Amino acid sequence: MLFVPLGGCRERGRNCFLITWDSHQLLLDCGVSPSYAKETPNAYPHLERISIDKLDAIILSHAHEDHFGMIPKLYEMGYEGEVYATKPTAQIMKNTCKQWLSTLTDASAPKPYTEDSLDSLRPCGLDYEEENSITPGTSFFLSPSGHMLGSAIVN
Repeated sequence: MLFVPLGGCRERGRNCFLITWDSHQLLLDCGVSPSYAKETPNAYPHLERISIDKLDAIILSHAHEDHFGMIPKLYEMGYEGEVYATKPTAQIMKNTCKQWLSTLTDASAPKPYTEDSLDSLRPCGLDYEEENSITPGTSFFLSPSGHMLGSAIVN
């Protein structure tokens, strides 16, 4: 198994981690930096390192923009799979993305995706502490983290 940080290490925001094993890939979170509006070089995760056609799933730990802000961009890039999260996170994900996107008012910072991309989001709400499978022989479960409503530690 290989764990590759695409953002979020030694910084605040743009949390995105690519996990690969055998011929499978998944993302844990895919967020933006709080400095997004300033168009800093580190505002986005390194999505160019992802093979969208090989991506099996996305697991979202919670609904803060530094963890989910670029997930709609993945759908624009051709991702067609699920976004796994707790039921509360899945319920608020689209509205939270829409709200965050509407806050980007700086004309010098283009929005990273269109609002239409939000219609493609496929959040799948899961219960805490239940075993879930992405691929045969691979499972995970979500444990409460206490960070915010619906936040989870991925095990």
